[in-house]
Amino acid sequence: MNAKIVALLIVVGFVGMFNVATAADPLCSLEPAVGLCKASIPRFASVGGKCQEFIYGGCGGNANNFQTQAECEAKCG
Repeated sequence: MNAKIVALLIVVGFVGMFNVATAADPLCSLEPAVGLCKASIPRFASVGGKCQEFIYGGCGGNANNFQTQAECEAKCG
């Protein structure tokens, strides 16, 4: 009986985690992309649900690229 309750709680926990992860904008789950150019521009990207600084090359890349940490957090949490 206890094993069934524990299993149910685990399943509910995983479903809850999945719903939180999918609530954010899909661009927030893209891997940070440096791009093709050789500049060295500090930017922020969502990595694992947290906004972290990375170095952007100046061209290319993807939409998971924000000028400020505040902008990243507003979009991706």
